[in-house]
Amino acid sequence: MCGKRPLGKINIEMEPGYKKPVIEGQINGKKGYFLIDTGAEVSFLDIEKAWQYGYLISKNKPEKQFESILGELEIREVSKVRFFLKNAEIKAGFFATNLAMYLSRKGEEGHEEILGIIGSDIMKKYLFSLDFSNREITLSDKR
Repeated sequence: MCGKRPLGKINIEMEPGYKKPVIEGQINGKKGYFLIDTGAEVSFLDIEKAWQYGYLISKNKPEKQFESILGELEIREVSKVRFFLKNAEIKAGFFATNLAMYLSRKGEEGHEEILGIIGSDIMKKYLFSLDFSNREITLSDKR
């Protein structure tokens, strides 16, 4: 792997109090919370938080329509993103959309807002394993 440090195996605890699996990560050096969504084909960041976290949203017309349980979402390409889980950089591509409706947090007062969704694209690449009984996620770059 030419100069790239292997990720190895990392265990991440799911954040307490959320009804869905949520983990802490960093985008461009700022802490954020991410929903783990095994049904999402791709990973998303909230379009409304781009300025706060320093990532750029493509100004071109929306990349494509994305079908979700809420109907079609317009998604745009994202650039200038460095994504970390614990101290490991996760090489991933993100799309941006308005996540407000998708990430309703009713009944979860006092918890941080969700910055993004980790979809199956990242989960496959980093061999995510979800252990709901212990509220833990393991990831690795080794096959």
